[in-house]
This record gives sequence, structure tokens and C-alpha cells, in this order.
Amino acid sequence: MKLLRYGLLCLSLLLSLPTMAQLYFYDNFNSSSWKSKYDMNYEQNFRRVTSGCYSDGCIEVTVHEGSHYGGSAKYLLKDNLGFEPEELFAEYRVKYHSSMSEYGGKAPGFDGTYGVAGWGNRPGFGVDGWSARGTLKAEGRSNVRNSFYIYHADTGNNGKTWGDARWWNDSGNMNFNRWHHVKQYVKLNTPGQSNGILRAWVDGALVFEKTDFNFRTLSDLKIYAYWINYYNGGSDEASATGTLLIDELKLYGPQGPETTTADQSEYLYHFIPGRIQTEDFDLGGQGVAYNDSNTTNAGSAYRTNESVDIQATQDSGGGYNVGWISSGEWLEYSISAISNGVYDLSFRVAANGSTSGKRIKVKLGGTELGTVSFNGTGGWQSWQTIKLNNITLASASNQILRLEMESGNFNLNWVEFSQSAGSPTNPIIIQAETFNSTGGPYAGFQSYTAENGIEAINYNQSGDWVEYTVSAATEGDYRFEAWLGTTQTNCAIEVLVNGDLQALEAVSNNGNWDQFVKLTASQTVTLKAGQNTVRIRSAGTSSSTWEWNADRFVFTPL
Repeated sequence: MKLLRYGLLCLSLLLSLPTMAQLYFYDNFNSSSWKSKYDMNYEQNFRRVTSGCYSDGCIEVTVHEGSHYGGSAKYLLKDNLGFEPEELFAEYRVKYHSSMSEYGGKAPGFDGTYGVAGWGNRPGFGVDGWSARGTLKAEGRSNVRNSFYIYHADTGNNGKTWGDARWWNDSGNMNFNRWHHVKQYVKLNTPGQSNGILRAWVDGALVFEKTDFNFRTLSDLKIYAYWINYYNGGSDEASATGTLLIDELKLYGPQGPETTTADQSEYLYHFIPGRIQTEDFDLGGQGVAYNDSNTTNAGSAYRTNESVDIQATQDSGGGYNVGWISSGEWLEYSISAISNGVYDLSFRVAANGSTSGKRIKVKLGGTELGTVSFNGTGGWQSWQTIKLNNITLASASNQILRLEMESGNFNLNWVEFSQSAGSPTNPIIIQAETFNSTGGPYAGFQSYTAENGIEAINYNQSGDWVEYTVSAATEGDYRFEAWLGTTQTNCAIEVLVNGDLQALEAVSNNGNWDQFVKLTASQTVTLKAGQNTVRIRSAGTSSSTWEWNADRFVFTPL
């Protein structure tokens, strides 16, 4: 049975722009249900793992020998956000294992194809689609070279039907078996003008910039999706099986007031909930963004022009930690957006010996959230997680998080705001094939595997039904969503909860039984706390009696 994905929030920008970043989406892949908000193909090649990740969980992608795929996971912007932007920032962390040393092909990037044109030798000519995916070249190299692979409005005009590679400079080359941070930015051109923008950063360094692209000739073409795409080729199949890890995907756009003063600015945008790597403190220097007791970076790592002491960490996931901490030092971080809720605040700490009395005070927007105390952990790289629990935060933006070190002689890797246990904010995701029972005038549904590898249900004719037991943490109203596919017209879906009809929606013909499109019910449904019996029934008047196939159903608390 397939895994699901539960996506979190939104994102933020990382350029010196006069506006604040608006977070659209954030996924740290810590949930086993991570797949539920991605449109996926070859999803059997995507696997959530917990070993070797940058955070607690990450996604392993496998490209099999003798195959082109990899696979595809698209975050569809209109389906999830309700609109399609014309400019977008994306960030993710990636580790290419040495087994990828024979790979040459696609990588994550921006999608304006609408499933019609702008990829796969299908030029869009500025009318039907565009794309700017990443591309990797590792064959015969000691590292990974990166580029954008672009279908723009002029692609195909010279008879060439494939895209154009625009290589990033050598600062964008990545080492195998090491985590790297990638940031990308696209701004679509004004139709009729060549003023589209693409930029890329690797580990904080600008490695590509071009400001004269002509992506489109029609304003209806926008940014359709962010596309996690790994595909070996053109025509060449993978000569060896390779794996890679993806973590901490963020999508965001510029909007809103300035986040900081003229002296202090964001090094990276941060959001709550979310994890903050302590080495990603603000720009501004000594006395503005941080207070450090010496004038040089004692670890000589990562941000070597700053006075904060940073070293490579031996904690799980790798990366860096702040070390050589002294009493009275502090670090500040710009928080672009805070979602209201009750949070647990975790600190990842290490300290030699077992000495007690180590303390960190936390302030947000000038308000003290609390102080955490801890003992030595037995070694400078012996990491433990400690917590402040049940911190209530209201929705806000443009806030400064401050970590004040009330003692010294410890290392600090990251802090993380996560929703407290029992918070009723996670959606309830039901895989369609996990029904308890089925029936109806045509004997009910059957489980099957779609052509793209998705497990689903089919053989559904008018009046057939499936039943599930749905457990809800709290009583209340929920948004109901279903991922359905059909080639028929006049189809419909009913949702009954504990015997009461709560939603009835028409199901549109999307032209494919195995491509599942999200349907959102116009009515909310009510679940009681505890177990609920949910019956989902086909209720249309299709002339053939065949109705729809289903991938999954989701109940999201409102």
C-alpha cells in the first residue's frame, strides 16, 4: 500500500528585495502521509526514510538501472493554494549518493506545462506551456554539475524540439554524499517582452542569473506546479541504480511589508511551524544580528566572514552546528510567518561531560517564551533533543526570534517549532483501497493498481459504495476532498457520515480512469470525536452505469 503525504505550509524569499516573503508551502517530510498533496508518477521510486536525513525524515528517490525513471512529484499550485503565481521561490536540500555518479538527467524545477506542452519534445511556443526544470550531469565527473533545462517561447522555432540547457557556474557543483542547499527563483515575462528571470543559488552562493527570458506570449500561462522530477535521459537509460535524498522543500513568493530594519536582514527566511538551523542566523553582524565573544569564526566553516563559531556537525543529517558558545552570546532569526497554534519547541544540544545548569532563553517578537535547562550530554558531538512544551502562539508576521545563551560550554544544532501532540490540525487521509466493506447494486468496488503504479479502487457502477472507519481527534467540521478519475459524464459522489448524508457533488470527466484529479466538496462534513462510519457512494446517472475510480479521500479540520 502506498504512503501518503501530508504537506504543511508556505515559504519565503531569500534575495534582498524590499518585500517580505509569503510562505506558500513547507514540507519537511516528517509525516508518513507526505504524498497526499503531490500529483505523482512512478511513486514506487519515492520512499520516506529516517536514516541519513537532514531533519527527522526525508525522501529517497531511486533511479533503477535500465530505466529512465526516477519519478515525478508535482505540487500543483492552483489545486493547493487556489491561485497560480507569476513568480516563485523554491528551496530544498539534497544529497546525491555516489551511486548517482552515472546519472545524467532532470532534477527539481518549475512547471508551466499544464500537462500539455513544454517538456518531452513538446514545445509550447509560448502558448501551450513552458518549463524550467533542473538538470544534472554526473557521468564521468567527481561531482554533480547543475543547470536549468528550459522550454521557452522560442523553443522549436528552429526545428529543434528539445529544451535548452543553461549551466550554472562551477560554484553550483555539488559533492557526492553531502547535503547541499538549493534555492531557485523564476519570474515570468510580460507577454510580448523578454524580461523573464531565472536565478539559482547553491549553499548561499548565486550560481545562475539571466533576466531576458521569453517564457510565454499569453498571460494565461503561469506557474502551474513545482516539479520534483528525476528522469535519466533523453533517450539514454540509467546504466546503474542510483539514489538521492530530498529534504525541507519550501515554496514562497514576495509579498508584504519589510521584515527587518535597514541594518538587519534575513540570511534565510524562517517560518513557524518549522526547523531553524542555528547557523542560518540573520545578516547584520556583531551587535545587530548576533553577539559573539570573539571576532572570528573559530570553526572556520560555512559562513567564514561572520564572527559566530560554526563547525561541521556529526549529528544525524550532517550540516553544521554553532559551537564554542559562551554565556551572554545571542543569535537572532527573522520569522516571516507564524501560524497560530500550540507548539513544542525543541533544541538539539550537545555538551561535554555531565555538568548541569546550562540554559537557553527564547524570545519571539520581544516576548519571552521560556527558558530551557539541560545538563552535559557526554560529548561535544553527543546530541540530545530537549523541549519547551505547550507554547501558544498567535498568527503573526515580521517577528524576530532571539536565542539568549545564559550559560556556555555547549553546542547547538537546530531549534524546531512543532505542533503539540493532539493538536487537531493534521488532515485525516484515507487510502481508497483500505475500505472495510463494499456493496451496492453492481456488487461494489474492487482494488487495483493503476498504470502509474498508484493503488486505487475501480469497478464502480451507479449506486455502489465503500465504507471506512474514520477516527477524529475532535468533533467539528471538516473539508472533504477526493482524488477521482473517470471517462464518463453525469457522475456524482455522496458522503454519508454515521448514516447522515453530508455531501453530494458532481464528478467531472477528466478523460482518464488512472489520472486522479482532486474534487473538493462545497459542503463541509461533521465528524464526531472518536470513530465514525463513513460511506462513500457513487450517485450519478451515467448512461453506461460506470462512474469513477478513486485514489484517496481526505478530511481536513476547519
